[in-house]
Amino acid sequence: MVLDLSELLDLSEDGFSVQTSERLEVNQTLSLTLDLSETKAFIHSVGQVVWSDGAGRGGIRFAGLSEQSQRVLKNGCSSICCSPAQSTRPEPKSPRA
Repeated sequence: MVLDLSELLDLSEDGFSVQTSERLEVNQTLSLTLDLSETKAFIHSVGQVVWSDGAGRGGIRFAGLSEQSQRVLKNGCSSICCSPAQSTRPEPKSPRA
């Protein structure tokens, strides 16, 4: 089965959240190849869907990452995941006085 991972929403050393064209089934196991164009590297792994919603968004936890893929994530994840342009997490609002 090939899924269109339309948009990578968040990426960490443990997994990622994604927008897909189809609803993901929780506990489904997927073979993954992620093209990390910012680092010119690929991540090859197996992942398990840990959450899913009706809009095609889901969370996938990596399982059995190769040492090379672990190094790519460890060395490049901060520049890929945490730059302001890539962050999908809202900024905390400051309390009103």
